[in-house]
Amino acid sequence: MSHSENNLDRQKKRHKGPLIGIAVVIVFAVVAIFVLSAADVDDVNPAALTPAQSD
Repeated sequence: MSHSENNLDRQKKRHKGPLIGIAVVIVFAVVAIFVLSAADVDDVNPAALTPAQSD
């Protein structure tokens, strides 16, 4: 069974909004991941990562 309406211009017009929304969400997610990962790097204490020296 195939769809009887194959008007490509109409389909492009109907899908424009959802595709833009998907693109915005993807960009937001990439920016959020970058910001959150950069914030985690700043919180690392280098002194806590080095082993204690014993004499």
